[in-house]
Amino acid sequence: MSFGIAKIGTYIPSLRQKIDKVLEYSGCNEREIKLMKRLHNIHQVPIVENGQRLEETLRYALLDLHLDIKVDLVLYAHSLLAQVPHDYGLLNKVLMPFDLLSTKKFGIAQEACASSFYAMELADLYFAKKKSVNTILLILGDQSNMTTRLRYIENSTVIGDSAVAVLLQKKNETNKVLSIGVYRDTRFNQGFYENPQKTALFNEEYVSIIIKAIHETLTKANVVLDEIQYILPYNVNKMTWRKFSKLTHFPLENIILDLLPEIGHTYTTDCFINLDYLQSQNRLKKGDKILMVSVGLGCFVGSAVIEH
Repeated sequence: MSFGIAKIGTYIPSLRQKIDKVLEYSGCNEREIKLMKRLHNIHQVPIVENGQRLEETLRYALLDLHLDIKVDLVLYAHSLLAQVPHDYGLLNKVLMPFDLLSTKKFGIAQEACASSFYAMELADLYFAKKKSVNTILLILGDQSNMTTRLRYIENSTVIGDSAVAVLLQKKNETNKVLSIGVYRDTRFNQGFYENPQKTALFNEEYVSIIIKAIHETLTKANVVLDEIQYILPYNVNKMTWRKFSKLTHFPLENIILDLLPEIGHTYTTDCFINLDYLQSQNRLKKGDKILMVSVGLGCFVGSAVIEH
């Protein structure tokens, strides 16, 4: 790998929706609401203001990035189909205020919530093929304000709105990317629409799939799990990471779940929000190795090893 994460800009809406309302709208009973709060440790999720457009949400993250250098490529990774009309020109609307309209740009969504890691794989390939390219802008973000139904994955998680802008730079040492992996288990390719039998099997094997996927990514970096200081997870629920900790003996307190009760899962952005949070708390030391992990329905497991 020849690049690092130079800067991160984040946007988490200040408005919150209690999960009681999300789950009631989805037809859940009181038992499921209690499960989500007590065992999964999710209490609310951020939501955009009524009428807020997707391009506004994405722009807020770019504003927080304070972009001040030339960008060679823009990659927009998202989980949902962009909720805009046909031929809307979403990325043009996002990039116009930042004088990036003529910059090459592509959208990536085929790995669901792990699409951010596939985008980083493509960024690495682009850096390697184009020697003159030094900076790639990665934009992440989704919002579910068209239907609350998209906010709930049964017995698993509740999802909020957010956006993140990530500046990837060649030879950057701030957060150097040592390896990236996207593991695919196509047995569960129906994702959100999987039948109950397959869903039950997925839930049974889910954490084992994560462990297998990250082992491959760690091996690429010539790193073992014991050398990792922190895991920056996607905020699916506490139960998942408690089971992961038990199976791998990785300390649960070093899996950064601090924001889980407040924002829940946020599609493609969780890991990067958690990285920004960890840096803001001054908890990282030079040389610390970090493992980022996200899972997309389908089933896709994205992961990356980073050295601070």
